[in-house]
Amino acid sequence: MSTDPAIAGAPASLDAAASSDALQPTAFAAAAAPTTGETAVDVTLDRTRRDIAYLLLWIMIGVMLVIILASVVYSVRCAMDSTTCAAATNALGVLTSSISPIFTAMVGLVGSVVGFYFGSKQAAD
Repeated sequence: MSTDPAIAGAPASLDAAASSDALQPTAFAAAAAPTTGETAVDVTLDRTRRDIAYLLLWIMIGVMLVIILASVVYSVRCAMDSTTCAAATNALGVLTSSISPIFTAMVGLVGSVVGFYFGSKQAAD
């Protein structure tokens, strides 16, 4: 029996569960797994795939926002002062030429990861 006064009136089945392996982390993960035959490893892999897909999507959105912000700054600088327009044009050209290959590779990577994630979900169903 438990000596903790908070659970002193708990049924014996709860005391047995508290002292068994039911409180181990792997037991919680297995208990959280759907009853479709998935194991705790399958659930963890699915969550990891989802997290990586979301991370790459957010990185790609961040790069897109940097490109949009740079374009807005370029437009504002050219509209405000024509003497700084040449410098802004050069800066935007350097930014575009440096981000373009990164963004292109990122789109391919995000497409592959998202395709793999949904492909593995469909194969599991």
